[in-house]
Amino acid sequence: LAAAAAASAAAAAAAVKVAPLAARSRGDALLAAQMRRSRSPAGTAAGMSGAAAAGPAAAAAVSGQRPEKVIIFSQWTSMLDLLEVPLKKSGFGFRRLDGTMTVAARERAITDFESDVTVMALIVVSQLVQ
Repeated sequence: LAAAAAASAAAAAAAVKVAPLAARSRGDALLAAQMRRSRSPAGTAAGMSGAAAAGPAAAAAVSGQRPEKVIIFSQWTSMLDLLEVPLKKSGFGFRRLDGTMTVAARERAITDFESDVTVMALIVVSQLVQ
């Protein structure tokens, strides 16, 4: 029984080495759950320092790390409209990129996404050209 437990522990340690992204994802999920639980009614995280209370982008900027960012593609502008609601409610900075924007506005959105640490997501309409 002790040999089986030791083998199981060794396999678990090897799995963490092989799949660091999975371990990191679990850590991210735990951090996100902690932030949700610690939100005060005023919209700031209770008991957290200023950068951590401001969100993951500000915390990453203070720690010297580049924040992880996402690009979300959809074929429908109405889906982007739906995505904006939880992004705004959660306090995540984002930029939208769709066909109604001028070229200058599109370039500004891309530049903001690339350079502004508070912009965590770029939501994009991708239409197939036939």
